[in-house]
Amino acid sequence: MFFYLAAMINFEKYKRISEENSAASREYVDDFMMYYAAGRDNVEKEMEVQFRRFRHITKQFPQSVVNQMKAQYIIHRVFRRDGLIKKYINHANVLRKGPDALKFFKAQLDNPWRFSFTEMIDMPAPHFHHHRDVFTGEEYLIYSPGMSETMNDYHESVRMWFNLLAFNGHCWQTYGPIAAYKSIEPDDVFYFGGELDDRISDDDDLLDLIARNPVPFMMLVSGGNMPVIVNNNDTLVVHAAAIDAPELDPESLRPDFSIAHSHGIVKLSLPEWDKPVHYAAAYLDTSDGELFCYSMTGRGFKALTDALAEKGVNVEGPDIRVNISSIVTMESILSRKIRTNPYETLFDEPVPEKDEAMMQKLNAALHLAMTDFNARKEPDYEAYAAATGLTVDEIKPIIEASLARVRTLLDRK
Repeated sequence: MFFYLAAMINFEKYKRISEENSAASREYVDDFMMYYAAGRDNVEKEMEVQFRRFRHITKQFPQSVVNQMKAQYIIHRVFRRDGLIKKYINHANVLRKGPDALKFFKAQLDNPWRFSFTEMIDMPAPHFHHHRDVFTGEEYLIYSPGMSETMNDYHESVRMWFNLLAFNGHCWQTYGPIAAYKSIEPDDVFYFGGELDDRISDDDDLLDLIARNPVPFMMLVSGGNMPVIVNNNDTLVVHAAAIDAPELDPESLRPDFSIAHSHGIVKLSLPEWDKPVHYAAAYLDTSDGELFCYSMTGRGFKALTDALAEKGVNVEGPDIRVNISSIVTMESILSRKIRTNPYETLFDEPVPEKDEAMMQKLNAALHLAMTDFNARKEPDYEAYAAATGLTVDEIKPIIEASLARVRTLLDRK
């Protein structure tokens, strides 16, 4: 059930309240609290340390966008749940701001700000967005002209959003850069959380990690415009699941399955599915009886698990589902290779790196385009194609989409 009834809301009143709150935010947050907090409790030092880790990503953005991201970090440290506002609310410098400022700060203390990954439900009025948090299910009515602009820029093809949200007493508002994703999905974010901290086991763990340090998740916007990778109508999405199968006799799966052995691991594959683009196979660890099922497509995973079910081996899942395009983004952010299949290198036919090489070339072309953009030069697609070995047709749509995204980030709140 929707958390509000649009017909009962006076949107003009909510708009006026939101605009008044934005004006108060500029005065009390942008012009005062931002600088007050930055100089205390090592906030600015912590911020610089966190952002320095991802300098290879932030250098792709205009400096104004990076500054806005840093502002988000500082203000989130102040107004998040159990944030520094609890400490600052009684400081003399804060009290001297006057009763209106104190009322504003107390309202933020009572309504903590939060970063939230959301999906849109509907848009009941101009600039009002009805969203649902993809991890908690909580619904928000958000007033945000910036989100409306982003929808226009993206032609409404946004799968998910990541924003810093503040409550004004009637509805929520965004603060700072607006992140929208065309291909990144909730499962991708959860997987990314696990790559950042292997102790992440559920949504609560993930949300706690985001609240403690949102900076890595801010970097996901670098791949927000990256399209999903599709091959002959199959979207490349890793599907994986693991079950305990200590009683499984691999030989009982012949002749339907091909069998190979390496270092105590038995690979079980269907000949027609263990090839591009599916690479569907199961891997039995003979030391502990764990069976790991893997495919790079949904069809491949279904074919594999259906065939196992016919042999009496039931695999529910997948436990892991992550877009290959998002893996490319994560690798770029973390500056390391992510292996979604821990067993692929044990056997004679590892997954070819053709797609990875393609994405590396695309990233190189994007880097060249961003360099020209920052120098206020028009994009030279033929030069980028010549430098990377790709064609203009391959790089132009992605570069155009990425540059459009950067432009919408500029000076937006």
